[in-house]
Amino acid sequence: MELEINLGKAIELFRLEKYQAALSLFTTLALQGDSVAQDHLGWFYQNGLGTPQNYSDAIKWYRMAAEQGYHSGQSNLGWMYEYGLGVDVDYGQALNWYQKSAAQGNALSMNQLGWMYQHGFGVTQDYAEAVRWYQEAANHGNSEGQNNLGWMYEYGFGVNRDLHQALRFYRFAANQGNTAAKSNVLRLDKEIIISSDSSNKHKMIQGDAINNRKNIKDVTSILFLSADPSNESRLRLGEELREIQEKLQMAKLRGKFNLDQRMSIRPADISQALLDVQPQIVHFSGHGTNEGSLCFENEIGKSHFVQPEALASLFELVTDHVDCVLLNACYSEIQAKAIANHISYVIGMNKSIGDKAAISFAIGFYQALGAGKSVEDAYKFGCVQIRLHNISEHLTPVLIKKP
Repeated sequence: MELEINLGKAIELFRLEKYQAALSLFTTLALQGDSVAQDHLGWFYQNGLGTPQNYSDAIKWYRMAAEQGYHSGQSNLGWMYEYGLGVDVDYGQALNWYQKSAAQGNALSMNQLGWMYQHGFGVTQDYAEAVRWYQEAANHGNSEGQNNLGWMYEYGFGVNRDLHQALRFYRFAANQGNTAAKSNVLRLDKEIIISSDSSNKHKMIQGDAINNRKNIKDVTSILFLSADPSNESRLRLGEELREIQEKLQMAKLRGKFNLDQRMSIRPADISQALLDVQPQIVHFSGHGTNEGSLCFENEIGKSHFVQPEALASLFELVTDHVDCVLLNACYSEIQAKAIANHISYVIGMNKSIGDKAAISFAIGFYQALGAGKSVEDAYKFGCVQIRLHNISEHLTPVLIKKP
């Protein structure tokens, strides 16, 4: 009984944003083995509430809660594995913990399972299975699941395209305050006119939306490549990938983009990914050297450096479909110049770039692309986004066009 009372006090302190007091009480309860307190403590360390942010400590407490069978701890641990926060990205582990959590009715995990099946993260891409999980999440009142389900209906992935249903689920999510869903409701309300003819009540007259959606194959493919060798300083690659995913998901033209990713990339994996995906945009995130080499991984996860001429030779072979290459790595301007002999647009960094600046640039770049801007304009938006975050590295990204 005393444990429950103290847990209630800790949760109330958290609600009142008295984080240090809440942290102290949650720590006491977590050390006594309370799984709810352990999960909350993980959240405090993950987000730096009342204590410095520490992903390793967050994982430790999430794992304790998860191994006791607490669904929220399982969900949060899955999130850390999915996005590589404090651990290497491991979709198998993420899937495992999400499934355990979802089996207990956790709607957040249901939505994340839908996301993994939609994008093929750790599983074979399966739109029907994605819809099933989004529907489960939506039925449990999860606004992200409702918004994602609306998207599947709007663009006809895993279900027959049905803008009535799309608008219905967007509204469910918007009524809960989901920002992306609110934008989607406004957009669809402007784009469609519901016929008053009762015999054709499911038909819609659309303006430009028809041209945007009638050919679902008219999609820009983006390939996200990353490497973070174990003998180099750790990068926030999972966070960068998550930001790109979210910005494209919220974009006005989100149905026009498909994002594939390959993590812990080795030299042989690069050409295989280019052949398999045949992307129009290639995004590399990782380390670069001041001599211009990009750092990939070898068979044991250590550094393997690739020279500019080698990578440029590879891109020379894929000029039929690659239009843009973004090298989000330190000192990658040298690589960018070599690749630009063959590819129309290449973005590199003219010196070292920090994690925050690199992520900020990616946010601005993909926000603009998702709104229909050109690569040149998207590059400018990326630089401005760095400035908006008060980071003095906005002159580091360099756009190089094919001569």
